[in-house]
Amino acid sequence: GLDPATIATVWGVRGIGPVGRLKWRLWIPIYDVTGRVISWTTRSIGKDNPVRYWAATADEEIIPHKSVLYGAHLAMHCIVIFEGPVDAWSIGPGGVATCGVGYTAAQRAAASRYPVRVVCFDAEPDAQQRAEALCTDLSVMPGETVLWRLESGKDANTASREEISEIRHKYLV
Repeated sequence: GLDPATIATVWGVRGIGPVGRLKWRLWIPIYDVTGRVISWTTRSIGKDNPVRYWAATADEEIIPHKSVLYGAHLAMHCIVIFEGPVDAWSIGPGGVATCGVGYTAAQRAAASRYPVRVVCFDAEPDAQQRAEALCTDLSVMPGETVLWRLESGKDANTASREEISEIRHKYLV
């Protein structure tokens, strides 16, 4: 349900062909809030690859990708925090990702700068526990923190378009 042209234009995503250690992946640039590429991750596009995401190593990034929120350069007053970039694409600008179910103190601090924060992790029990912990951590910061439990899918990309639209219109528009 995602538009490839929008993903390429808005998020800067490119495809990697059949050669090299990162073959058959989407290259996903990670920007700082000024719009400068500071790191990257990739997402496998083949069903036979057991490693879904492969991120830059420390010597391949300017700033560690786990110290920023993916997509923050497109956010305004509210962020919807997901685990992965594909979920952020599902909601559009304002969607950010921690690049994994784990989040760092730096990512928590970055999230706290937004007046409205919606945490929407995947439906698995471990992800929900971590989402609750992030909400608890953020709830002591100024602003509003909301935990959104998806009702229609295991993650934002498999949730119903109606539910994603509801989140977008309630918080981002």
